[in-house]
Amino acid sequence: MIETKALVIGSGPSGCVTTLELLKKNIPTILIERGIKSKSNEYSVDEMEKKYKHGGVNLAFGKNKIAFVEGQTLGGGSEINSGLYHRLPQEIYKEWKEYDLSKFSDNEMEEHFLDIEKKLNIQKAPEKFITKASKKLEEGATKMGWVCNEVPRWIVYSEEKYIKQSMSETYIKNIENMNGKIFTNTEVKYFKKNNNFIVHCNDLENNQKVLIKTKYLFICSGAIETPSLLRKSGYKHNIGNSLYVHPTAKIVAKFDQKINSKNAGVGVHQVKEFAPKFSFGCSISSKEYLSINLINNMDFIDNIETEWEKMYTYYSMIKPEGKGIIRNILFSKHPFISYSLTKNDSELIRKSLIELSKLLFAADAKELYIVGSKNFTLKEKNFVQKINEIKISDLDLMTIHLFSSCPIGENKKLCAANSFGKVYGESNLYINDSSMLPTAPSVNPQGTIMAMARRNVLNFIKYEYEK
Repeated sequence: MIETKALVIGSGPSGCVTTLELLKKNIPTILIERGIKSKSNEYSVDEMEKKYKHGGVNLAFGKNKIAFVEGQTLGGGSEINSGLYHRLPQEIYKEWKEYDLSKFSDNEMEEHFLDIEKKLNIQKAPEKFITKASKKLEEGATKMGWVCNEVPRWIVYSEEKYIKQSMSETYIKNIENMNGKIFTNTEVKYFKKNNNFIVHCNDLENNQKVLIKTKYLFICSGAIETPSLLRKSGYKHNIGNSLYVHPTAKIVAKFDQKINSKNAGVGVHQVKEFAPKFSFGCSISSKEYLSINLINNMDFIDNIETEWEKMYTYYSMIKPEGKGIIRNILFSKHPFISYSLTKNDSELIRKSLIELSKLLFAADAKELYIVGSKNFTLKEKNFVQKINEIKISDLDLMTIHLFSSCPIGENKKLCAANSFGKVYGESNLYINDSSMLPTAPSVNPQGTIMAMARRNVLNFIKYEYEK
C-alpha cells in the first residue's frame, strides 16, 4: 500500500492548482491521472484518439441529445481546449447568491485570478496571429453594431509560432520540479473511509491493483467523473443531480474568398451582444472537422477538397435553464448522463442561430449550413423562415463546457459541499473542480475553475490542514 498525506485525483487545471499549492506548503501529495502524457498535432484526429476521453465521442441523452468532449491526458482539458480566458462575469456572482457562497465576491476573488493570469501568461494575440475567420466575426458584428471582443488567451507568442500554456507547459513542470509524485495511466475505481481514505486504483499499464492510503482526498476529476466516483464510494447528497453545460449549435459558413488555412486554429473573437443569454465564437475548422460537421450536407461535403479554405465553422452558445443528471449503471463501466433542455432553451437556440446567421451574412457569407439540419443550405433571402422550420431535436448540439454536478455553498438544499468544497457530512474530503460551480458561468470556464480551486485549497491549508 502506498501512503501519502494528500491525494489529488485528476490532473486538469483544478487538480494541478490544488497539487501545486499543497506542495508549496510541503504537504506530501500524490497526483493521479487516468490518461497518459502524449504529444500530437493540435486539433487533429490523432489528438482526439490520444487526448480525448472515448476518442471525443460522448453523449448526454434526452429529447435533444448533446455530444460532449472531455480531456483524458496529463493536463486534462487544458491540453485540448483553445486557451480562451475569461473571468467570472459580474452578473454570475449575483446569480450564485442563491447558493450562499461565503467569502466569494469579485474583490475576494481578485488575488486568485491575478495569480492564475500570471502563471498562464494571459495576453491578447499579436495582429499576425489573428485569423481571417476570426476577423470575419468581428466584421459582421461591427456592421450589425454589436459588441465583439478579442478574448485574451493563455498563450506565449514568438515571431513564428505560439505555445499554449496548458498544464503540461506550466503547473505540471512546477510540480515535477518540486519532486511531486504523479501517477499517470492510473484509474481510480472507488474509495473507502475508516480513519483515513483507502483509494482503490488500477495501474492500467501493468494491469495491477493499487491501494493508496491518504488523510486528505481532493476529487478533481471533472463534472462527469467526480460525481460518478463519489456515488460509487457511497456519497449521494446533491451529487450528480444538477449537471449544467453550455448547449452549442454550429453553422458552417462559405465565403467567396479564402479565410481558412491548415494551421488556422480557433479564432480569438467572441460576440457578447446578447450575453449572458447567448454568445457567438469561432470553432475548430480543419478539413477533418469540416467533414464531420458537413456529413449530412451533400452540397457542401462534395466541395470540401477544393473549397474548404473558403469555409469556417462558427458557434452559438446559450446559458440554459435545463440541467442533467449523472448516474452509475450496474455492470456498466461508464456513467449514464441525461440532459433536458427546456422549451425556453430550445427557443433560445433558435433565436441565437437567427442572429448568428444575420451576422455571418453581414460579413459577406454566401451560404450557411446549420450542423445537423438535414441537408439544406441557408441563403440570405430566406434563412429566417428556414431556421424557424428546423426541429431543434434534429440539430447536432454539442458542448465542451460541463460543470455544476456537485455545487458548493452553504445552502445545503442545493449544495453537495460547503463554500470551500468540503463534502457535507464528511471530514477531509473535498470537491475542487468544474463540478463545484453552482450554475453555468456563460463564458469559457477554465479561468473561473482555477481561481476557485486556488481559493479553496488555500482555505484548506490555512484553516483545516493539521500539521
